[in-house]
Amino acid sequence: MGSAWMWLLHDWGTWALGLIGTILTHVIVRRYCTSIRDIPGPMLASFSNLWQVLHILKGHTEVETLKLHQKHGYFVRIGSNEVSVSHPDAIRKLLYAQIAKGPWYSIMSIPDYRYVNQMSELDPQQHIRKQRNISSGYALSNIVQHEPHFDAVLQLLTIRLDEFCQSCRPVELDRWFTFFAFDAIGEVIFSKSFGFLEQGQDVRSAIANQRLLAPYVAIMGHYAWLHNLTLGNPLLSRLGIQPSSHIFDTCIAAIDARKQNPAKRHDMMQKWLDTHAKYPDRMEEVEIFSTAVGTLGAGGDTVSATIQALFYLLIRHPQYMVRLQTELDGAEARGELSPIVQYAEAQRLPFLQACMKETYRFHTAVGLALPRVAPPEGITIAGRVLLLPLNSMIVSFPLFCLNFLSCKFFKNPYLYLTMTMSRRTPRRLLPAKEETDTQCRVHNLPREKRRNVSIACTSCRQKKTKCSGMISYLQCTTNGTQCIYDAKSDRRCKANTTELLVSRAALCQFVAKIRHGVFIEVLNLMREIRKQPTDQQAVEYLVQVLNK
Repeated sequence: MGSAWMWLLHDWGTWALGLIGTILTHVIVRRYCTSIRDIPGPMLASFSNLWQVLHILKGHTEVETLKLHQKHGYFVRIGSNEVSVSHPDAIRKLLYAQIAKGPWYSIMSIPDYRYVNQMSELDPQQHIRKQRNISSGYALSNIVQHEPHFDAVLQLLTIRLDEFCQSCRPVELDRWFTFFAFDAIGEVIFSKSFGFLEQGQDVRSAIANQRLLAPYVAIMGHYAWLHNLTLGNPLLSRLGIQPSSHIFDTCIAAIDARKQNPAKRHDMMQKWLDTHAKYPDRMEEVEIFSTAVGTLGAGGDTVSATIQALFYLLIRHPQYMVRLQTELDGAEARGELSPIVQYAEAQRLPFLQACMKETYRFHTAVGLALPRVAPPEGITIAGRVLLLPLNSMIVSFPLFCLNFLSCKFFKNPYLYLTMTMSRRTPRRLLPAKEETDTQCRVHNLPREKRRNVSIACTSCRQKKTKCSGMISYLQCTTNGTQCIYDAKSDRRCKANTTELLVSRAALCQFVAKIRHGVFIEVLNLMREIRKQPTDQQAVEYLVQVLNK
């Protein structure tokens, strides 16, 4: 009996040593026996995908990748056979070139690998074919035709948010923006919203399941073979017990409801059905379902995330919120806006467009890198040849990093973040004629030319300092003195000089309150001003409030 135990322990020891030796050999081969062994990166990433998985679980892979590129440069090894490239040339060499996508994309086939859509298609030729089949549905001219139906969804969102304001209840903006995004996509694809905003709840827990599915897809994309054997197995999709089944079921239910809808329009689905009827040999029916499911699954999250990012940045920078509100109020007063702002009207609002473009730059809808498979002959980017035998080199492009690292496009890519302290606006994206009216230019930030007034306030006259409108008020506030304009000191005064000086002082105080006041107080003040029946009464109200 004792000899049997000794043999068993000896056998287990042998197996353990063999396992450790196999793992060490595997690590050494992956780390050193490759042409990218000289590319810097995390130790864990040099022999496995665990580094990416770890930071996906933490939730900020894009930030960690940005830090690595700031430390090591354009090329960073983030996997045993994957290199992250942040050089601007990678856009043309990777995204515009007809090379295969990385195997990570294959997990986007929902609900299983039989439903290959445009996003999950790895072959570049098949990808072009699928894109040609469905491009008519995504055309801007087709999307704009559905604008009245978007307006109805926006109006319903406005009503729901007004209900929160009237009842003074806190509102989860991310929840309601996600409701809006999915309902809007339902209108453009199936001619009918899903009813999230109407019911005010997550219908069939579709969005909750979607949020659980997102980290699973991000992680299992690195192990697509395991996904296809387990939860991506067609057998499980027939049973409807996959994590992605809710998206497929929601889409199928929407398609069935569309068939019974007499008010259905020439929506995306109809565009794809027309293409299938015209070219049945080029576009299969299963491709229509897979495209609809992919658009619903990926489109809802990206639209919702972008809207949330825009409002987050505006809330964090109240001075931009005030300026944007001023631009909207001015356009509305000139009769340039409809009750629900249309696409063409929004294009003529430069500051709104600037804030939206900065949002896209600071918060890309896709936080992960975009992987591509290097061709057999290799690929050259920024003078570096990336080549690995057996066509197994993955070259990924981190879009988020390019927005902050490339001095080719931005001399100060962090300008939006630093403008909070310097009180500047994101005018790098404004038209040239808009920039001339601002205090600083796109990349060069000279001080604004000082313009003095003919009559200084009492404090500035006593100190014999130059005085200029709003600036004088800020200086007086800083020094703790009272800012008063003495009309008698102006020998050229006329009958209405006193009234003009009072109005000017009120204007200076109003501007200073907008720039430095509490955000909620500024909004309440502007709301009360807009309630006044005439402009003159609004001015009198403003003077009365500020002189209290």
